[in-house]
Amino acid sequence: MAKITKDRLERSVRILLTITVILIMIRQIMLREWEFVFLCIFTLIMFSIPSIIDKRYKVRLPIGIELSIYAISFCTAILGEIQEYYLKISGWDKLMHFSCGMGLAAIFVFILTVVDKESKRLNISIFYKAIFVFCFTITALVFWEFFEFAADNVLGKDMQKDVIVDKITSVTLNENKRNKPVKVKVDSLKINEEDWIKKYGGYLDIGLYDTMYDLLLGALGAGVYSVGSYYYLKKKSIEK
Repeated sequence: MAKITKDRLERSVRILLTITVILIMIRQIMLREWEFVFLCIFTLIMFSIPSIIDKRYKVRLPIGIELSIYAISFCTAILGEIQEYYLKISGWDKLMHFSCGMGLAAIFVFILTVVDKESKRLNISIFYKAIFVFCFTITALVFWEFFEFAADNVLGKDMQKDVIVDKITSVTLNENKRNKPVKVKVDSLKINEEDWIKKYGGYLDIGLYDTMYDLLLGALGAGVYSVGSYYYLKKKSIEK
């Protein structure tokens, strides 16, 4: 009975979100927003991953991981990019990267558990499982930042969102060419005859702060899940 309820929940959420994404995609096609159409297609592909894994490898993902894939995909691509929640809601970007860190860690924990169970030679300790999961997740997050950097520089996008800063600390400004940073308060700044201090309050950092915060929050999410999974698996092993 519990399995039937979980299956119905997973199916209902997937169908509801799929219909929503399709309707949004139709609207984006009418508006000729082809970039957003691609995001909708990408989201639908993400929705199909649990079914593909189940049919091809005969491995059913836990309901929590399946729902996380649906929720994170929808919240990042549809709500974050198309509905512009990244710009409209303060902290949305931070929440998504923290959630992605936890979600990826959950997937890697599941993969390691399945591999450890199926392999007779492989016997990974719980401690090393947690370490591997954290490291794998960080690697995935780094590659995502590589993708954002490439999209910004090759395709002219702005995935690495800029942050307004009002001070500079740099050794480049040291007139004596010494390795000692010079701190400068940006009191005046004109770009194309426009006063940026008056209009924006500073200048753009070109995505550095966004990238580092994304990695830190993703790492925090991965760390929280890795530590939690360590104690959970430890407790289960003791109970056995």
